[in-house]
Amino acid sequence: MCTGLEIAALATMGASAGASIYGNMKAADAQMGANISALTEQYTNSQRLAQEVNESTDQQYTDRMREARKELASLSVMLGETGATGNSGQRLLYESAYGENVDLMRIEDNAKDELDAIHANNLAAHKSVVSQNEAIATNAKYQNLGAFINFGSQAMSVGMSAQNRKALLSKGAKGG
Repeated sequence: MCTGLEIAALATMGASAGASIYGNMKAADAQMGANISALTEQYTNSQRLAQEVNESTDQQYTDRMREARKELASLSVMLGETGATGNSGQRLLYESAYGENVDLMRIEDNAKDELDAIHANNLAAHKSVVSQNEAIATNAKYQNLGAFINFGSQAMSVGMSAQNRKALLSKGAKGG
């Protein structure tokens, strides 16, 4: 049978283990929450960057179309003034249209590359946060297991002390 002091010690050890486990879980939750908040901020910034890329692409596209219309008008006037007709005139118009299309494709490809890079950064950040949060949860689990094992060890020590004290008292009462 345990004495009041031993019972109090066990209760204190249990409370200490419980507080340790609670603290571990709160710290892990706070750290994981901070990681998720940082990821959310990354996503918000990425959305802003993607919008900027799209707006810039639209502006470049519009500017190049405007340039192409001016170029086409200039070519048409030049062809009319020089009297160039037939294949040579068509060839000049074709070259102008080809150059415009190549420029527009480059604008689109550059925008796609920038958006792909933003997406890749988001994916890497997501994987990093998942990995960090899994490590945090695992670490907290093992810390809690350690606190529980420590409590069990201390409780067994108190129990063994009580057992030894009982045996000594029993021997002393028998006169041995």
